[in-house]
Amino acid sequence: MKIQKAILSATSQGRGIARKSWGTRSRILLPTNTSAGFIRVPFKREDTILREWRPQMKDILATDWIVLG
Repeated sequence: MKIQKAILSATSQGRGIARKSWGTRSRILLPTNTSAGFIRVPFKREDTILREWRPQMKDILATDWIVLG
């Protein structure tokens, strides 16, 4: 699905989104209405949670977004 539909679906369910092409166990993006924008939560505990994930053009145009969580 497109990113807009994935965001609307995820926020109504309290979940995150990811791209199918990122593979399993990659990262989850949590869309927010704050200055943080998207919060990126990595699958591995030792990786860092990042604020302000900035999508590339290929991410915006992709149609492989899924709802996770």
